[in-house]
Order: sequence, then C-alpha cells, then structure tokens
Amino acid sequence: MSEHTLKARLRGWLELLRPPNLFSVPGDPIIGALATGYVGSLSVLLPPVITVLLGYAYGLVLNDVVDYKVDSAERPERPIPSGRVPIWAAILLAISLAAAALAVSWEWAEFVLALLALITAYNLLKHVPHLGEILMALTRVGSVVLGFVVCWEAVPAYDILEAGNFLLAITAVFAYIFILSGIARNEMQSLPSRGLIWCLRILPIVTCAGLFLYGSPLFMPLGSLWLYYFWGTCNRLARATECCQVPPLIGRLIRCYILMQAAMIAGLGSFYLGLGVALLAIGATIVGRKFYAS
Repeated sequence: MSEHTLKARLRGWLELLRPPNLFSVPGDPIIGALATGYVGSLSVLLPPVITVLLGYAYGLVLNDVVDYKVDSAERPERPIPSGRVPIWAAILLAISLAAAALAVSWEWAEFVLALLALITAYNLLKHVPHLGEILMALTRVGSVVLGFVVCWEAVPAYDILEAGNFLLAITAVFAYIFILSGIARNEMQSLPSRGLIWCLRILPIVTCAGLFLYGSPLFMPLGSLWLYYFWGTCNRLARATECCQVPPLIGRLIRCYILMQAAMIAGLGSFYLGLGVALLAIGATIVGRKFYAS
C-alpha cells in the first residue's frame, strides 16, 4: 500500500468520526455531574465522559453506515462510498465502540443502554420531520443525565433544591440541540427561517437568566464570551443569502455549544473546569479547518 493510499485511508477513518464534533461531548456529562452539587475528585467524572465520547463516536459511525446508499448518490466523497473505509469495517467499529461504552460504565449499564438506544433510534429515524431533531436533542440530554446519575450517588445528601440546576441544564441542552438540528436538517437545501434564528437568539438570554437564579455569578465571564461569539454567529446566519454559507456557520454554532457548556459549568460552581471546557472550542476550531463539522 502506497504512502498516499495509507494517508487517504487514515483520513477516511478520521472523517468518519468527525473530530471537531467530539470536542462538544465532554461538557454534557460534566454539567450533569455538577448539577448534583458534586465537589469531589475529578476522577469520578472520567467514566461518564469516556462513555459519552464512545457512545457519540458510535453514533457518528452508525450514521455513515445507515446513510451509505444516500451518501453514494449525494456525497460520494464520504469515507464509505469512496471506498476508503469498507462498510463491514465501519459496522465492526460501531459495535466495538458501543461495547466499549457499556464496559466503561457497566455499573450504570441501564442508563448507558438507554443512551445507546436513543443514538440508534436517531440514526434510524432522523429523516422523519421533527422526530429526528427530538431524538438528537434527547441523546444530548441523556449524556447530561448519565453524569448526573454517576455523581448523584457520590453526593451523601443531595439537596432537592439543586433540582433547579438539573432542570435548567437539560432544558437548555435540549432546546439548543433541537434548534441547531432543525437548522442543520436542510442546510444545503434552504436557508433557516427567521423564526428559528430568533428562537436561537433568545435561548442564551433565558439560560443566563436561569443561571442568575439557580447558579453562581462565576458564569458571567464565560457567559459573556458565549453571548458575544454566539450572537455574532446568529447575525451571520441571518445575513446568509445562499445555502452554501450555512454549513460553516453550523460548525460555529457547534463551537458556541461548547462555550454554552463552559458557562453552565462555571455557573454550577466550577469556573476553572468551565474554562477548561471553553478551551475545547479552540481545539474544535483548529481541527475544524481540516475536517467537516456537522
């Protein structure tokens, strides 16, 4: 096998996993964990973070397997249709990733199985109008719930008043991903409606208001960064005149989601952990110059 062919195959495997998207994953279970009021060792967060990363990667690979025929006609440059990744190898990788996710968090197997079921359902039903967006949003909420469940057991006396943090977290995550998925559904066929863009603009205002009520003022620096970057992206989206301008803005909105996670983590009491998550947006930006984010 020539060096050129080897590089092409390696890039094919990386494209299958959409590296820029992976940077948006760790924040979800961390938000869920901190919503319990957990302040212990960060090592407790590793199993849910790794599990969610593996589960998300499973979904990305399964997506290309399910869309093989569609991609062959519409996106022949994708890894499987182009022949850089054999479909049987992609199926084997998807199964391995799902098994690894279950193995890492075997103690919470029922929650991991529910998350994997949601991911599978999304990939099979994503073309059903609105149902696809709902399932995608629920997979992200499931990631938050897994972090919550893992650390809830580590909190000796969970304060029921902290439920406000948890409800805020899952509501904000669901709304953001639902709207973003709605915009991305027809990104190459039509421009997003003004109403959808305004719903997206209102979301951070409501989220920040919730953090004022239930969270810590520590969220304000990262929240300001999120609002600045987010509103600039929304303005670009509103000014878009051609569909080809939308996909890069979808990538920016994914990075905005990382900043939203960072602001929420800071608001839940861990500014430095939130800052660490915010830095993932830089990694996503750098990697996004080489690989497509969707």
